[in-house]
Formats: sequence, C-alpha cells, structure tokens
Amino acid sequence: MEIAVCEDNVQDLERLSAALAEYAEAGRMNITITRYANSDDFLRRLTEEGVPDISFLDIYMSSHSGVELARAIRKKCQSAVIVFVTRSPEYMAEGFAVGAVHYLLKPWTASHVEQAMSRALQITGAPVKLLGITAEHRKELLHQNLILFLEVRDKYCHIFMADGKKYITREKLSALAERLDDS
Repeated sequence: MEIAVCEDNVQDLERLSAALAEYAEAGRMNITITRYANSDDFLRRLTEEGVPDISFLDIYMSSHSGVELARAIRKKCQSAVIVFVTRSPEYMAEGFAVGAVHYLLKPWTASHVEQAMSRALQITGAPVKLLGITAEHRKELLHQNLILFLEVRDKYCHIFMADGKKYITREKLSALAERLDDS
C-alpha cells in the first residue's frame, strides 16, 4: 500500500511521514510512504505514476491547494482515499465535497494520525482487526495490530498499546486470547 504526503512545510512533512511510519511499524503494515514538498511534484506524480492508495494533502500550498489536488485525484480515481491536513477548519466543507475521509487539524498528535489512518484503512478495505473490550465502564474498540502486550495484575488484565495508551479490563486473559488474531 502506498501513502503519499504532500506538504510544503518541510518540518510538517517530515513529522507526518515519521508518524505514519511509526503507525505502520507498530501495526506491522507493509506500506510505502512517498513525500512531496510541493503540489507541482505531486501533480506530476499523478500524471506519470498514477494515484496513491492514500493521500495526505496540506490545504494551503503555494502553487495548487490541497483541494485542487484532491480534484485532480478524483478525475483519475474515485476510490482513492484523501486526508486533508491543515491549520484552519475553514475549508472543511469543500474538503468533504471532494470526498475527503478525514480532516487532520494542526497541531495534530499521534492519536489524531491513528484516527485518520484507521478511517482511511477502513475505506481502502485493508484488514483492520478490532478487539472489543469494556474498560472503566466504557466499551472500547482496540486495533489489534497496535496491541503491544497484555499483562495480568490481580483480577485485571492490562492492555498496553503502541501509542502509549493502556486499558484495564476485568476480562480474563484466556478470554481475550481466544478473541485475538493469532499474529
């Protein structure tokens, strides 16, 4: 699976690319991240190489806006997944009009990137295996590929996630193990 990041702020480009790589590594996903520091290079790529599976597009760029890039993507492929990245929510309606699946507002966190990727992967049809638990009287859906390990303390099972979160449930480890994917 190929993910393209088009962002004209080099620091934001590097930071988002690194966050996506960490997400993929934690989930043991086989992805390629291609980076574009300007919209012209991204448009050239669309012409020469086709549309990536998932595109993270900054809205404010010098030559062409992210919305213009999204329109160019849509002309070539209706099923491509688009995530907008920006500091301003003012173009949100226009972004969703071109079929964006998520709107990542700066400054974002790793958790925000995880949400965007989860939604994007659901759209692409990539297998996302979830584990439903009850933690602190709330129902939670955990991405199995982000679970690092489980630990039993007293009568509680502690679930440690790749993003640093920890969930505590009263479910038995054996019951959780039966519902977890073998990998």
